[in-house]
Amino acid sequence: EEVELQDIKAAKANYKSLLEIMEKALKHEEKVTKSYHDFMGEVKKSGDYATEIFLAWFITEQVEEEATAGAIVNRLKRAGDNVSALIKIDADVKKREEDH
Repeated sequence: EEVELQDIKAAKANYKSLLEIMEKALKHEEKVTKSYHDFMGEVKKSGDYATEIFLAWFITEQVEEEATAGAIVNRLKRAGDNVSALIKIDADVKKREEDH
């Protein structure tokens, strides 16, 4: 059977603000979380305990990712156009990445 490759739509590249980017990132994290939860539901129904344990690690990590994105969105909303606050947020995100 021959494989036919489809065009991939280009991702949006222009945003009005950092807040808009992070809100989009948060929506994506929420979508990933829902996918993991849906998958876990199917795994539980099947009684596949090994996969359930394996998937639990991913769900735990995903909870952290969604919380982090949500916290950044909230901080950006509070910061508004305050340059000092934005610099602090940037430094905190950088430190978090270095620590992980």
